[in-house]
Amino acid sequence: MLSEEEVAGVLEVLAAAGSDELFCIAIEIAGMRDEPVPERRAFESLLKKAVKDRIIEPVSAQEVKGCSSEKIYIPGPAAFPSVPDELSAVMDILRIKKRKIDWKKVAPSRVNELSGEVDEFTSSIEGLAGGWLNKKKVSQLEKEYGRLMSTCSDFEFWIPADVYGLKTVRAKLQRIKEELSRAGGLISGFTCQA
Repeated sequence: MLSEEEVAGVLEVLAAAGSDELFCIAIEIAGMRDEPVPERRAFESLLKKAVKDRIIEPVSAQEVKGCSSEKIYIPGPAAFPSVPDELSAVMDILRIKKRKIDWKKVAPSRVNELSGEVDEFTSSIEGLAGGWLNKKKVSQLEKEYGRLMSTCSDFEFWIPADVYGLKTVRAKLQRIKEELSRAGGLISGFTCQA
């Protein structure tokens, strides 16, 4: 069966594909590799995990030109694509053409989503001001900050231009970082319990 990176590689070449198309591609490639045909449920689980890991991103048909499937995926911000050697032949067999991502539609929705996550995180920190935190809670907050920072960095490389508010998200994260630094690695305004 295709790996997550190979699914991202297929999407890198095609720009976008529906889940049914990806499954057909996976079947063709499995045949060329003399591998067992993947089970649909297992393949859908692979796609779900790839979405969770931000290796691929689900988008709507309105966000992609030339693709009308209900469930459409594009390469995600955390993708390190690996294009299967068999893909060119499979594209010819299945008569699949490359699509075009409409970044003017995709980017703002994803940046707004990330900005909302950062705002929610900021609120959760501010809501705890003056409270006592144990090391475990501080560690969880710092881990979440790291995830948000990593996602923002991934977005900066993934989205073609910064006209969609990523600089604002980065500035919010920078303010959180400054608060963490002032507290010596602990969230400002908290006392850490052992």
